[in-house]
Amino acid sequence: MSLLVDTLPFACGVVGLGVEVSWPAQTRPGDVLHVDGHVAAIERTGRSSGVVTMKSRTLNQRERQSKR
Repeated sequence: MSLLVDTLPFACGVVGLGVEVSWPAQTRPGDVLHVDGHVAAIERTGRSSGVVTMKSRTLNQRERQSKR
């Protein structure tokens, strides 16, 4: 989670409306994690507010190698 928050340019003004998380595989000591993410949607809700929907996927070194 800190990988995502540390890299978001707008994280200092974020209020979390909700999150969906699934853990289909275990993370083991020594795993090297890589996060692929993108902004899926932006919805303006007011003059200076809105909702940003992000999608991300975290892969370990074995999964990342098999996706190339």
